[in-house]
Amino acid sequence: MTETLQKRKVIVLGFDGMDYDLTKALIEKGDLPNLAALARQGHFAPLQSVFPPDSIPSWITMFTGLDPSDHGVLDHVNYLLPEKDSPKVDTSVFHGKTLWDRIGNEAGAEVCIVNPYMAYPVWPVNGVMISGPVFMKGDIQVSDPARINGIPVPKSMGGIDDLPGRKDIKPFYERTLSDTQEQADFGLRLFRQNQPGFFFQTFYTTDRIQHHLWRYCNPSDPTYPGPNEVEHGIHDFFVYIDQIVGSFMKELAPGDLLLLMSD
Repeated sequence: MTETLQKRKVIVLGFDGMDYDLTKALIEKGDLPNLAALARQGHFAPLQSVFPPDSIPSWITMFTGLDPSDHGVLDHVNYLLPEKDSPKVDTSVFHGKTLWDRIGNEAGAEVCIVNPYMAYPVWPVNGVMISGPVFMKGDIQVSDPARINGIPVPKSMGGIDDLPGRKDIKPFYERTLSDTQEQADFGLRLFRQNQPGFFFQTFYTTDRIQHHLWRYCNPSDPTYPGPNEVEHGIHDFFVYIDQIVGSFMKELAPGDLLLLMSD
């Protein structure tokens, strides 16, 4: 593994809630050219979920390669509960056991880990780990500030606090676009500066957009309000994500790998 990562770089981009069927339909429609290119050159398929089929155990499974019955993180999110009852994941159960720990410590490759879902607080890695809190209050943390060398860390990393209503759904959408671009720019600058053997970044905003915009974009939804200012928002956001993927594709050298994953 060490020899492999010395010869090539691996970029993994995680998109929370990136629905396979919707992505496939937009690829077939010709609206996601970069994802279409990756599908042609590599492989594009749905991943079997875990039980319970929720973001928290799913992402921890992707981090560790372990089933929830083995990694022990079974929490799920009940959005009807007050914040004080939201899940607080104990990262000590998988701290040091993630794929970036193994790549960094066992294979000796430098890693850059940006905004991994629920992997907070950060811990020491062979490189740098930047993470924000999810479903809790807290500050964004950087395991080794020297590694970011002055690159501004986006304040939008971590959890989502705002819950938009109909009157402010357009500003919410525009703010989410801005947050996503800010995070992508940060990841790209960090990758270019450090040139790690393994780079991993999660974007939560894919999930955020669909949760709040679905009723505005799907005429078959019983709560669809009719033609509105964000009725194409989900489609346009997926096109936007495709452009971000294209930006990372341009960073690849021959032999490098780019992998996309979602819960």
